[in-house]
Amino acid sequence: TTLPLEPDAVHALGLAEVARIQTEMEQVKTQFAFKGSLPAFFNHIRTDPRFHPKTAEELSQGYAAVARAVDAQLPRFFARLPRGELTIAAYPASRGKFEAGGSYSLGSADGRRPGTFYFNTYDLESRFLSGVTTLYLHEGIPGHHFQTSLAQQNLSLPDFQRFGDNAAYVEGWALYAETLGFEMGFYNDPLQHWGTLDDEMLRAMRLV
Repeated sequence: TTLPLEPDAVHALGLAEVARIQTEMEQVKTQFAFKGSLPAFFNHIRTDPRFHPKTAEELSQGYAAVARAVDAQLPRFFARLPRGELTIAAYPASRGKFEAGGSYSLGSADGRRPGTFYFNTYDLESRFLSGVTTLYLHEGIPGHHFQTSLAQQNLSLPDFQRFGDNAAYVEGWALYAETLGFEMGFYNDPLQHWGTLDDEMLRAMRLV
């Protein structure tokens, strides 16, 4: 962190965030009409085949649908768009076993080579349909693709700001991009709401 925080303060913030997110998770669990405890619901999400993609194509189509829905919303939120486009692709089979659920590869500063949002189709049973929206918002548009592309296209910035990065800023922007899913209406779907809360919980657990 770039902030002058004592370890106890970071830990306390993490505990407060875990409590907040658990409260929201309880509300989403109710929307699913699930009668058991929150830990039981965690296991339900993990083990029920309905919440996992059956094929790589199903996962690909899910991200493509989110991308179209996000593109339709962009004029409401952004006046400036990067020159380069964003492509969506699965990791090559040789990489999937060793990669995260998704990542972003930066395009060229002149916009000729598009940025790429990669998603993981390895071990489909471990992938969740609930995370499709929040992951695309984070790694793709308007997350890493917008922030890093607009930075490198801004010739008024020195090169270390155009092509370098500060993790707190880069990841902070991507986290903000995830939250736009609420204003865009995507998290009215309880499954996608659960997905973004699940990712929020990951960050809170790191603080703890």
